[in-house]
Amino acid sequence: MLDLARTIHFAFYKGLQGWVYFINFVEIFWISLFIMNRLLYAILIMGLLLVGGCGNDEVDRQLDLADSLLDNHPDSALEVIERLDESLLSSRKQRARYGLLRHAALTKIGHEPAADSLLKEAISYYGDDTDPSREKLLTHFFYASVLDIIDDDANALEQYEIAIKTGEELNEYLYTGYSYSNMASMYEEDWIGEEEMKYAEKALEKIRLTNDTTRIIDMLIQYGAVLMHNEKHAEADQIFHEGLQLFDSHLDSALLKRGQAESTVHMLNWAIRSVKFLGVEFDQSEDEEVSVSDTTHL
Repeated sequence: MLDLARTIHFAFYKGLQGWVYFINFVEIFWISLFIMNRLLYAILIMGLLLVGGCGNDEVDRQLDLADSLLDNHPDSALEVIERLDESLLSSRKQRARYGLLRHAALTKIGHEPAADSLLKEAISYYGDDTDPSREKLLTHFFYASVLDIIDDDANALEQYEIAIKTGEELNEYLYTGYSYSNMASMYEEDWIGEEEMKYAEKALEKIRLTNDTTRIIDMLIQYGAVLMHNEKHAEADQIFHEGLQLFDSHLDSALLKRGQAESTVHMLNWAIRSVKFLGVEFDQSEDEEVSVSDTTHL
């Protein structure tokens, strides 16, 4: 009986040990499976993040390209923007920049998009940002231009002032100069001559620093018009002649592209007629004007 009891006890012990081994095996199996699932999940997430990161990088590259084209080739900038899939704009910053560049490009080619559509995100994102950036400068500049169009003069002037402050911090000249110029135009509409002349002069100072011949000529003519508007005829005469001389000295320069020259020639003809009106003597004959056909070699 003792041997039988020992045999039963041994069998029970082995069975129990086998059951423990089985339980341990199942536990290890499930733990391994759990770890594998977690590992696969982590790999999947990393892969998605990598793909998403690559997508974000490409979006940023396209936005950078559009920005680089904006100042001189806004039509090309708009083409780049319109090729972007809006569903790929994964961050608030990308959406703000996309809307800003699209609005800016449309405005520069002659459209007047509503501020609350494309600029809304940029105004919200960049408007209260205390750090100066090109995006902040452009946001305030183009928002000011929208406010100017709807005759919200007080807020438009405030936005131009912020654009100018941002431009000064960035040592940026183009949109800082344009901000001054637009403010001068607003004061011209209100017949506030001293402010008009002050901001027009500041605009010319900034645009001179761009070293862009066409823009300098344009701003010289605009400043001359401001001086004429305020009956500063002698000063206007000097400014118009500087513009004429600068244009003449760059007729064969690649700096004056045909697309830009058309605008410049139009304003130059107006300046010539204005100078004639003042009785100023210059080399061209009484009825002669510069025309686009005269500058087809540009």
